[in-house]
Amino acid sequence: MKTMMFYLPENRRIGNRRALNEGVRDIARHGFESILLQIRDTAFQMDDPPVIRSVELVTREAHRLGLKLVLGFVTTNCRPWSTSFFKRHPEEGDFYARRAEGEIRAGRLTASTPCAGSINSDDIVRVAAAFRSTTRGIVRLRSFAATFTAERQTWLDDTTDWHCAPENTVRVTGTVRGQADGPVVLYVTFRVSEPDYESPRVSRYLDRLLEKYRHIPLDGVAWDEPGFHGVSSVGGWNRYKVSVPFLRRFQKENGYDLCDRLPWLDEDQGAESRRVRHDYFRSLNQALFDAQSRFVAKSRRLFGK
Repeated sequence: MKTMMFYLPENRRIGNRRALNEGVRDIARHGFESILLQIRDTAFQMDDPPVIRSVELVTREAHRLGLKLVLGFVTTNCRPWSTSFFKRHPEEGDFYARRAEGEIRAGRLTASTPCAGSINSDDIVRVAAAFRSTTRGIVRLRSFAATFTAERQTWLDDTTDWHCAPENTVRVTGTVRGQADGPVVLYVTFRVSEPDYESPRVSRYLDRLLEKYRHIPLDGVAWDEPGFHGVSSVGGWNRYKVSVPFLRRFQKENGYDLCDRLPWLDEDQGAESRRVRHDYFRSLNQALFDAQSRFVAKSRRLFGK
């Protein structure tokens, strides 16, 4: 079956029956048999009445022309999905840690980390863990306490909002108490505008969102790029999920604290590194699979497919 993507990105198209119908007819005219409809990059939210009405109009026009219609839920950093929910529940955004190498000199901390994708310094919330290399190997600094600020640096800021240049870094500076001078490795935690699928509140929100579309005769529901920030090269392979629910799950499944082993995900420490990486990606994939399964089960109950 030949399928064409159909975006509703512009406010002038949402709620505009003529523009919506013309778009569907153009797709049908070119011989496509089904449409994958997505709402993204607009000020509207997916649970706004004009959006729901537009999805209904597109679906009915597609069916009139003999096309099937699948609604794609965009769950990465696209505003229609995330904004209204995360404004009410900012703690439900997903949290990731990324390695930042630096040093301590006379109680002053300086560190930096590359930023693949649109990571903003405002999203950095804490240091998940700090480590040093010693004669005993890599050691976590249990008493590490820092007060820090962060700024993003990139030559692309003036030309684009897609911050993915090699020069794009987050620089962390601050003060540290109770630590000797020398190199230090931090795992800086930042929030992304993707939901934490381990959260029961997020799961309930998805259920309510699907309910709002149950009166529309959709031919299917898709979930666009779940877990994008944790499992894609664009999002950065070397960023690691450290939300509280996921850390609990990881401890239960693997018997140890992931934050104690974060450097093993980035450095080759032989068999131990391989074990930690295997444990991490197995738990991450299972968490995404479980969330996807809940979403699919709910969709089938509502739409029968």
